[in-house]
Amino acid sequence: MAGADLLVRLQSNHLGTAQEELPDGSYLSVARPGKEVRLRAAREGRALPSHVIYRVIAFAKEGKVAHLGTTLLDPEQYPAAELVALYRERWEIELVFGEIKNHLGPGGPIR
Repeated sequence: MAGADLLVRLQSNHLGTAQEELPDGSYLSVARPGKEVRLRAAREGRALPSHVIYRVIAFAKEGKVAHLGTTLLDPEQYPAAELVALYRERWEIELVFGEIKNHLGPGGPIR
């Protein structure tokens, strides 16, 4: 690992295999790279781990269940509710950037 942690939105088909439920309602999950991913990595001369352990956090978004995946595994140090709140803040920033790009376009007044 390169020393960076991740907090990303997961699609429902990327939740991995649940391993252990954690006190804050999140759970540890494991994913193994599929055959195509392993073959592509081998062709590119990259080594992949046999599996990756990550934490899955479920939360409500617009009346539906959404999931975050993170390499921040300790629920005491990184509570699920705090990570969800931070993700929502980050997403608001991304929406603003998108609006700026759509309305100003390349070469707009902001330099």
